[in-house]
Amino acid sequence: LVVEVLPDFVKCANKASGDVYFEGQLCRGVIPEQSLWEYDSGNGQVTFYLKKMNLELFSKSHQHAEMWWPKLCAHHCEIQWDDYEKDYSDLPPEIMRQYAKNEEQSKMLNNVEYKERLKK
Repeated sequence: LVVEVLPDFVKCANKASGDVYFEGQLCRGVIPEQSLWEYDSGNGQVTFYLKKMNLELFSKSHQHAEMWWPKLCAHHCEIQWDDYEKDYSDLPPEIMRQYAKNEEQSKMLNNVEYKERLKK
């Protein structure tokens, strides 16, 4: 394999044939020196571990929504926010408490709306 990880670009190709398995201009920057990849010969799978630059946090600390990448590569469609499990465990305690409170309120509201629909 030939793997190339640049601050704004990733490529994985077959060294012998030149076939490109994955290639793309990244949506946001990564730190190549802190990014890794591994090849599983059992299933032929390549896994990338890309260390995000997260430059947005320098100007907006503790705003984790700014770390979200809408997509991996520029040519990909956007990832839907609710399509994955979120982990906010590294948020400061006061923000985590507010997040938990908001989540509880949202669940209660959804429950009330659901019961109202059942009545109709």
